[in-house]
Amino acid sequence: MVAFSRSRAAQPPVPLESFREAIHCDGRASDVVSKLLSLDPRDARRFVGEVTKTAYRRLHEVVTSTIDEIAQRAERGEVGSRDLITITRSEVIVRYQQARGQVPKEVADALLVIIDELKKEIQAAAKPGGRGTRGELSGALERARLILDAIAVLVYNYGKR
Repeated sequence: MVAFSRSRAAQPPVPLESFREAIHCDGRASDVVSKLLSLDPRDARRFVGEVTKTAYRRLHEVVTSTIDEIAQRAERGEVGSRDLITITRSEVIVRYQQARGQVPKEVADALLVIIDELKKEIQAAAKPGGRGTRGELSGALERARLILDAIAVLVYNYGKR
């Protein structure tokens, strides 16, 4: 009898659930950033895959400019359903770049989890009498931006030219 071993897919260096939690908690965000920035070179290269610095920079620019735009409106208490469309556009761009092979699955999945959590925060803040327009949403946007910047550092250090 031949014994078959099940090959388990390698676990991501930072579980997707950690990115989800990080959007809602400063401590978790700090932990995720520290984990990303302290990955050993092998895990870092596996996470960033074949992404080029230019491809990620362009994607980072689109997503972070969207985050910054929404953050400015949140500061003024002007978050609305239009912001949901704006952040959803970022989701489409990430999925498109992944489909084109410009962004590896690990990076795209992390970005999509972050965008998904931001969409939930925007929906909550955009409701009449929405909770935490200045507080919770602003914090979530700031934490998302921090994580995206940490991923940019990894790509800069380990991505393709």
